[in-house]
Amino acid sequence: MEKLTPEIIRFNYYPGSSDGQYPERYEEHIVGQKGVTEIREHAAAGDGDRWFWDVHYECNSVERIFNPHQVFYSKTLAPEPVIEYPHIETTTKAIVP
Repeated sequence: MEKLTPEIIRFNYYPGSSDGQYPERYEEHIVGQKGVTEIREHAAAGDGDRWFWDVHYECNSVERIFNPHQVFYSKTLAPEPVIEYPHIETTTKAIVP
């Protein structure tokens, strides 16, 4: 089963000026760089709620981001669920008529 995992998030986007005097700019977090260990996506839970992304750091702090400009995902393989069957005993005794 494939799972999409956020790898890069860009936010605080400024498009720049049309005359090129001020360039386009944004902030970004990338998993594995600058202490970022994980980015988690959270869906809106109901009316009035919003989607948000939590950026987790090595120091156990979390930064919550609303309204990102871009989010890049990678496909990962989610582990298959393990199905455990009840223990079934078998016998090798011969059946004698």
